[in-house]
Amino acid sequence: MSLLLRALYFFGCGFSVWWLSPYLAGTVEPWDAKYSYYSGFLFIFALPGGILRHPNISAVAVISWLGCSLGQIVSLFLLPGLDRSWWMLGAIRMMGGSLIAVVGIIAGYYIGNRIFRDRHKNQ
Repeated sequence: MSLLLRALYFFGCGFSVWWLSPYLAGTVEPWDAKYSYYSGFLFIFALPGGILRHPNISAVAVISWLGCSLGQIVSLFLLPGLDRSWWMLGAIRMMGGSLIAVVGIIAGYYIGNRIFRDRHKNQ
């Protein structure tokens, strides 16, 4: 998977965490959910980005963080019902929260190494 496709995937993940929040978490803002919807969503959807390995994990981590952050910031302006008066503070919070996606990428990368390494051993 190319870096551009990964960036688009993570942009979609960042946007989706906000777009789906009223339906999946019952709150307009995902971090207001009663359970760890926000961090869980970002972590789970970052795993495939790491499992589908790329030779440069550092570039993948940066791309995933930027894509996820931008997706969330764009959602702040496009989705109805959100309070935009504190958007700068929200953007900083989202950029910090997007680091959870980087943790998911790294976890997925190690899972992918395990899967593909075991496959090559058995052949």
